[in-house]
Amino acid sequence: MEKEPNEGSTPRPNMLDIVKIDGKWAQVVSSDKVKYLSDRNSVAEVDWDKYTYQRDFNFLTAVDLVDRSEISDSEFMVIYWGTEQEKNPDIRRNVTVFGIFTKK
Repeated sequence: MEKEPNEGSTPRPNMLDIVKIDGKWAQVVSSDKVKYLSDRNSVAEVDWDKYTYQRDFNFLTAVDLVDRSEISDSEFMVIYWGTEQEKNPDIRRNVTVFGIFTKK
């Protein structure tokens, strides 16, 4: 469930959403952490209020980013849906793209 921001604060992505932050695509892994798709071992803490939310992707999914050549196939394979993915590996195609964040 999306955390309700305080009035005037930056919108918060949901857990597992895809975001572009500081110019890099990442997946939200907790309320204050992202995992960069370009480096599956790179996890960073994020203070969302230090960022400006720039763009809503209007229901784009991870596979749309691949189709638009915004992420590579190897970055796509880093995206995680959950344990359901073990039985249905293509489920990662449905992970939602939340938006773009830049530092204030």
